[in-house]
Amino acid sequence: METYISGIEAVGEISGISAKINFDNQGLSSDKIIANYFGLNVTAKARLSDFNNPIVYLEIKSEADLKSAQEILSQKFNLSLPAELSGKGQLWVKLETPLPPKEIPALSGSLELVSAEAAYNEFGVILKNINGPLEFNLNQLAWKDVRFDWLDSSYKTAGSLSDFSRGAGSRGRINDLAGKDPLLSLEISSSQLNLSRIQKTISERFKLKVPVNIEGSGKLALNLKT
Repeated sequence: METYISGIEAVGEISGISAKINFDNQGLSSDKIIANYFGLNVTAKARLSDFNNPIVYLEIKSEADLKSAQEILSQKFNLSLPAELSGKGQLWVKLETPLPPKEIPALSGSLELVSAEAAYNEFGVILKNINGPLEFNLNQLAWKDVRFDWLDSSYKTAGSLSDFSRGAGSRGRINDLAGKDPLLSLEISSSQLNLSRIQKTISERFKLKVPVNIEGSGKLALNLKT
């Protein structure tokens, strides 16, 4: 039997629900829900408390295909990422809101990247073997100890994109931004850079002529804030 939940705009439609529901005079709950959420197969926990003043709590987990997840962000939330993602990730989302919602629901979660890739086609840059957690809510995306490979060198990065509400409309949604970019904090480090490979790539991509050939290896520590 196909079952649907709709009516909470920030959640969207959850379909194909299979669950064992426990209920009493105080509310209802389920510790294992199997469902389809925007094309992703998910498992979830849910609780609805106090029928007189209902509050719904959802905890959703899924093994996400990153390409599909990026399409969901673009189509549902109008949030475009600067790179094309591929690979797998472990997605966890938590949401709590009264019914009917009185404001933007409290939403948070994480995405654990597993051997992912990010292609910045405009610059001809592909980051490979990306591993590590991204944590997010409606106002911030943060990452710590995320590792990736680029040009035969390994890197580690930490940082955040914050204050999505800058210039937001009255509804405070990400896609209501009025032209002001979120704040960026970025740290990148590498203990061993392949300098000759980096020089060759930069020269080819940006048509630069460097009179000196750079060989060997080096270290990088970068801290950027905007």
